Amino acid sequence: TTTEIKDERGTVVGLMKIIRNQTRELGLLRSKNEFITIASHQLRTPLTGINWSWEALQGETLTEAQRALVATGKQSTEHLLEQIEDLLDVAKIEEGQFGYQFSEVDIVALVQKTVATARAAAQSRKVALYVTAPPEGLPPITLDREKISIALANLIENAIKYNVEGGEVRIEIEQVRTKP
Repeated sequence: TTTEIKDERGTVVGLMKIIRNQTRELGLLRSKNEFITIASHQLRTPLTGINWSWEALQGETLTEAQRALVATGKQSTEHLLEQIEDLLDVAKIEEGQFGYQFSEVDIVALVQKTVATARAAAQSRKVALYVTAPPEGLPPITLDREKISIALANLIENAIKYNVEGGEVRIEIEQVRTKP
């Protein structure tokens, strides 16, 4: 840091330079971020399994009290998973790795893969999932696969979660042409 030294009239009479070695602080920050990332990934795997177990139990015949316990357990597990994702995002932001990774993607395949992942949750809630896409497919589009996958999964999960028993979720993929 360089600071000007001025006399009583405001004239610069000299400069003061302060040099600080941040090697240790940067090393500690890297270690902290690495720990957060590893711990978060290690916690996410068993919590995802627990969440699936809660979903499976929701499809069983339960008493009202048991149903309430399962709902509370599932809600708590989902909350923990969200917190872990937030920790991972913070670590990525601090490392400067939260940017976008653009690539060409087959959007139809991406949507179908996301829907396939959500089918178990839909079945346990007795919600039908339908995907409609052009039979000839669509040209690849450029996007960040990971971020769009997260957004799609959240939309589909919410459509299932806040649906009625026996309801349906329809996803229609189409190419819209705009006029120049």
